[in-house]
Amino acid sequence: MDTIYREFENMLHNLVWRTSEKYPEICTEELLCEANFLFLKAVETHDESRSKLGTWINNTVTVGLNDFSRRHDNCHKRYYAELPEVSARSETSLQDVLEKFEGDAMTVVSLVLTAPEEFTRGMVREILKDMGWVERRIAKCLSTIRAAV
Repeated sequence: MDTIYREFENMLHNLVWRTSEKYPEICTEELLCEANFLFLKAVETHDESRSKLGTWINNTVTVGLNDFSRRHDNCHKRYYAELPEVSARSETSLQDVLEKFEGDAMTVVSLVLTAPEEFTRGMVREILKDMGWVERRIAKCLSTIRAAV
């Protein structure tokens, strides 16, 4: 498998690079992980009687990365409106806003405030779900934050 991967590694990096140009909000490392997963899937499902391995890998990874990126982009757009916008003209200080929160809401606010630069709003739900939160808990927490600001 290592030999096959090394043979197609440059192709994978080029596909990731092209996809990241179309979807700059998606972390390149995330795209590369997805490309590697798709590569393994392509190698497993390849049928020599239907196509060459390189063609199959190229098509599988290209289509898979585009699907992944569109899903990520749609998720980002759908949840973008759910998080509250804080007015730049607000007369309240950040500390005043933080004092309004406790429990789950404070967890989410802390997550957002300590997030790296490439963190996008659509990732909030994904991270919370990875932490074991259910949709109802996330929605309730976001409602609490929205009402407070």
